[in-house]
Amino acid sequence: MRVILGFTFVGLAAMAQPQPDVNNLIKRTGERFFMLENFDVELKIGQFGDRPMERKMRLARREDGSLLFDPRTGYLAIVRDGRLIRIRDRYKEWTEQAAEGPEMRSLQRTVEPYITRYEKLVAVNFEVEFVKWQELKVGSKRVKCAVVRMKPKDASQGVWKETLWIEPEAALVWRSLWEENRPVPGMLSGDSARQVDYNWRATAAPIGDDVFDSEKLKKYKKVDQFTFIPGIGARMLSKVRPSWVRTLAPLT
Repeated sequence: MRVILGFTFVGLAAMAQPQPDVNNLIKRTGERFFMLENFDVELKIGQFGDRPMERKMRLARREDGSLLFDPRTGYLAIVRDGRLIRIRDRYKEWTEQAAEGPEMRSLQRTVEPYITRYEKLVAVNFEVEFVKWQELKVGSKRVKCAVVRMKPKDASQGVWKETLWIEPEAALVWRSLWEENRPVPGMLSGDSARQVDYNWRATAAPIGDDVFDSEKLKKYKKVDQFTFIPGIGARMLSKVRPSWVRTLAPLT
């Protein structure tokens, strides 16, 4: 009986909590993401029908750029002072070029679906409604979120809806559920869904203090051409075609 009364009290308390001004909440969230800096974020991305994928990113002050780290491949991409720097752990490779062109656009497309697109919430040019209050377990803590659902105002904007779990005080998105219907030739339905869970952790320093000046990154060297360590067969071949073989200098 006491357990039933306890659940009843919790339910009534949740119902009694006033609804937030959703338009104001969405706008504040957009402003928050525009100013976002010095955060490490872990993402768990679940595409409908696929196994969830994990990704890590670090967001730094805007004048320093941003960093994307993919733990599966050991790939880091950094934008700083108008330069795009790519580091690949697997090949001990460091390449650097102007932050422009196809590779820069590819990096932007990687970050856009999960981070920078929330800046566009400032415009609030869609229908938005409050669904409920819900508590999410994020790591070892619990976050109380306003669950908000958005959808386009007319069919010309597509057939989709997105549900966001937003912490009102921090104006951070802790979960996103995107659902869309696109006609697919030869299929009865083009329904797709993607859920992203976020784990935001503020960092003390912007990118650069612990990345660009790190001793461990001195082991990387710029690679201008294909190199490899020749085996026995390659060494024998080099006696006939020395120009075919290039030896990789030791990385120190």
